[in-house]
Amino acid sequence: MGDPEAHRALEAIRTEIDGAANVILTEAEASLRSLAGARQGVEPSLAELEGSLGRILQACAFHDIVGQRLAELRRMLSTPDAALARDPLLNGPALPGEGLDQAAIDALLQGGAR
Repeated sequence: MGDPEAHRALEAIRTEIDGAANVILTEAEASLRSLAGARQGVEPSLAELEGSLGRILQACAFHDIVGQRLAELRRMLSTPDAALARDPLLNGPALPGEGLDQAAIDALLQGGAR
C-alpha cells in the first residue's frame, strides 16, 4: 500500500469516527428526551429509548473497524513496499467504494444473490 492508500485509510478512519460520534451524540440526546417523557408516564418514550440505545450500541462497533484499519496502517508504515503482498483472506475492512456493501453481505449470509 502506498501513500495514496494510506491517506484513504486515514480518511476512512476519520469518517468512521465522525459518523459514530454523531450517531452516539444524537441518540444520547434523544435518549435523554425519551427518559424525561418516560418519567412523565409517556409509554412511547420507552420504545424510543430502547431504539436509541440500540443505535448507540451499533455505532460503537466503529471501534472494531477503526482498530482493524489502524493495524493495517501500522503494517503499511512498518513494512517495505516490496513486502506488502496482501493475503487475500485478510483484506478487510474494505475502504469506502471497495469490497461488498452491507446489503451484499446480508444477501450472501441469507443465501440470496445480489
